[in-house]
Amino acid sequence: MTNFEKLKNMSKEELINWLDEIGKIDDAPWVLWFTKKYCDNCEPIIEFVPLLQKECECTSCEINDKCKFFPEKEKTLSSTEVIELWLNEEINDGK
Repeated sequence: MTNFEKLKNMSKEELINWLDEIGKIDDAPWVLWFTKKYCDNCEPIIEFVPLLQKECECTSCEINDKCKFFPEKEKTLSSTEVIELWLNEEINDGK
């Protein structure tokens, strides 16, 4: 069996876990996609940060550990949840 055949024969869950293992980088395609689709569309919140003793620009997920785009989730999405969303996304312009 070739590596390609092994990948093709993986279940969706196996592929998600494999991608999660190898993709612990900020420029993984699913991270870039999630950032562009969700994070870049999140309005910043000005919040006083006691540790820094100043106001800083934050996001809802940084403050609440919860993404406003997924209110049904208790916490921010895990990397495997992001990968699954990315895999289920329709291809747009080959990206």
